[in-house]
Amino acid sequence: MVNSLSDIKEHDCNALCIYLGNFGPEISETLLAKHFNGPKMFIAAEEENVGVLSSDRGDVYCGMLNASYNLKLRNINAYIPESPVGDGSDCAE
Repeated sequence: MVNSLSDIKEHDCNALCIYLGNFGPEISETLLAKHFNGPKMFIAAEEENVGVLSSDRGDVYCGMLNASYNLKLRNINAYIPESPVGDGSDCAE
């Protein structure tokens, strides 16, 4: 997290977009958002392996709910879309 934060500052980034895994964010992503002064957004992709899940929503929603909860606990103001923003390749662009 410390290395990522120094890279962000070194490259004069003015916004932060954090990609959530299935059950993120982990502590490091939450702390990164806490120490970043600009706007922050947490995004998630649609589940890519729907065939092994019990519903087509995927567990990406679990990650988004977990993110909301963890950020709220730490008083971190960040934007989290209500639903996935696309598949993995869309999020990577």
